[in-house]
Amino acid sequence: MSKLTAFRLPEDLLEEIEELSSKLRSDKTAIVIKALQIGIDKIKGSKLRIERPLLPEDVQQMIDESNQVLISEIEELKKQIKNLSK
Repeated sequence: MSKLTAFRLPEDLLEEIEELSSKLRSDKTAIVIKALQIGIDKIKGSKLRIERPLLPEDVQQMIDESNQVLISEIEELKKQIKNLSK
């Protein structure tokens, strides 16, 4: 059983699918299904990391972590300045 679904794909990837479809005289759905099957099997057998778009909470976490590092560095600099002043 199959189910209709929609995905956003980069234009260059769509072009490759269309080229393969013409070259192999196969429909695009069959090519995408086979590519997904191969890709999923490969991902299952490895520790491949899947990149995903950053979400707002990811960006906020990165900002918070950077701020913590900056605060620590500022505190260290304050200590060094205080020691130099003595």
